[in-house]
Amino acid sequence: VAAGEGPGSREAALSAALRRLWAEIGAEDEHLLANLMGLAPEDSPHLAALRPLPEEADRRTRRALVRLFVEAARAMPVSTVLDDLHWADAQSVDVLADVLEHARGPVAVTCTTRPEGLEVHAALFGRRERHARVDLAPLARADVQAILQSVLGEVPPPALEEVLHERAAGNPHFIVEYLHLLGERELLERSAEGRWALVSAPGGLPMPENVEIAVQHRLDLLPAAQRRLLLRAAVVGETFWDTALAALGEGESAETLRALVTRGILTERARSQVPGATELAFRQRAVQEVALGHLPEDERRRLHATVARWALAERSLPDTFAAAHLEAAGRFEE
Repeated sequence: VAAGEGPGSREAALSAALRRLWAEIGAEDEHLLANLMGLAPEDSPHLAALRPLPEEADRRTRRALVRLFVEAARAMPVSTVLDDLHWADAQSVDVLADVLEHARGPVAVTCTTRPEGLEVHAALFGRRERHARVDLAPLARADVQAILQSVLGEVPPPALEEVLHERAAGNPHFIVEYLHLLGERELLERSAEGRWALVSAPGGLPMPENVEIAVQHRLDLLPAAQRRLLLRAAVVGETFWDTALAALGEGESAETLRALVTRGILTERARSQVPGATELAFRQRAVQEVALGHLPEDERRRLHATVARWALAERSLPDTFAAAHLEAAGRFEE
């Protein structure tokens, strides 16, 4: 879908794409799947009929999603990549299990996960003959050097390479976050010869023990306005919109958002699920998680309730988006 196209054009493009995968898809299934992406027709009688029946709507949406994979696999090989499976909710994993159970054509699903994901979703991988496991070893020193060189644009200072190889435990995300931290603290700068150099000896460098602490240090160094906006963006989710921030009291946010994009903390999307709004996202989920954890529980619940009201009024996002925020706000009766 080209940027700037109206809702009608987006809906037509999605309908055509779904019919290429599932030639005989019915109107109800098409509208349920479109609703997952915030592209459902506003006047859909199928969604209107199911709105008072959220559990039935979820059941039918799940059935339609599984059927889409099954039908597509009959026509062509299907390959799906799921990143960070350890963050997945139980309902999404159940849908994946149903797809693997019922699809009869060539279907390949590639999942990446931390080790704990294998424990949380053990049932998904219970039938060993149906999956292959590849364990990634920690990064070698040459790999650390390659990442540093890619980010810095030149061969890294040996002292920086050594200390990160020792403490990063093979985690590339830690390496990148630590470089950002050094930049924020002005401990990594260009020398008179134009090469990157450490301002402090390795023993004097801050050395967080893990990614979350590295992110925490980085957030603590942000100007107050940027940090406040990030905390509210984190409530909306890994993806968020400037109009949602306005509902949370961040109406004059454009300049602050640009600064956070420049810092590499946020990225701006080329098109938005919410008409007339700018869509942005956290570059790393860990940043959103850490920022969300900064908020006291009472304030977090209040902000979730505000986001839910905004989403219900906006009506361009799936109903499940508002439902998730109502649940996070403790408004189960709504």
